[in-house]
Amino acid sequence: MSSVEIAKLTVKRHDNVMRDIRSMLLELHGKGGVLSFEDTHLNPQNGQSYPIFRLPKRECLILVSGYSVTLRARIIDRWQQLEAHVAAQAANPHAIPAFNEAEILRRIGGVVKAVTGRQIADLREGMEAALETIGRLAQELRAAKSAAAPTFDLAGTVTSRDVLDMAGIRPETRVRGTGLIITRHLKTYCLERGLAAFRTPTEIDVYRRWRFPREAAADWVTREQGGEIIRNHIATSLKRKGAKGQGLLHLVPTEKH
Repeated sequence: MSSVEIAKLTVKRHDNVMRDIRSMLLELHGKGGVLSFEDTHLNPQNGQSYPIFRLPKRECLILVSGYSVTLRARIIDRWQQLEAHVAAQAANPHAIPAFNEAEILRRIGGVVKAVTGRQIADLREGMEAALETIGRLAQELRAAKSAAAPTFDLAGTVTSRDVLDMAGIRPETRVRGTGLIITRHLKTYCLERGLAAFRTPTEIDVYRRWRFPREAAADWVTREQGGEIIRNHIATSLKRKGAKGQGLLHLVPTEKH
């Protein structure tokens, strides 16, 4: 559930809800854990995007535990509606509205054209929202063709960790922040080519790591100097940290990109 919806249900200012969420996430997951819950909301009225939080059920219920009974009830009722909707879809996977393939492709092209036509600052601001829109439209198109519930292609996509393996970076030589560098470059790479990238569903990965097409990631590593970008970042980080190697980091399953 997004912080925007939480604010509407609880009749609170969105900036106050964002403050409460950030404080809760810092206490639960630490500073590094906050990033995995961040998202971007695109205002359909003015086309501007702004930061939001997107919470799974556990964190959402922890947040509202400090609210009044009436406000807690609204959030719980909304979660029950969402879960009932998911259960209904699972019970009847063929109940998917008809989609016009040409229209969906037109909408995908429109998103790419609109976003890539902006200045660089605006492009970065709206990048995540555009990527998620492209990914959602691509999933709708696949669902319409197969007349089955939308699925997420995990086998055909990779995370920043997989890209490190592609680049031949050994775990003991990896440094903090490399995953963020990879994610930022691959978002731009996919957006410029109209490729669908998406965040892993919460029920699969609570940190909702970004996933990119495997072939596109491989091309970026080998043909677009992605491997060199990664190695330069590692070398710069180690040089900054000093010869003692205090910048070395063994990646563990809790890293979030």
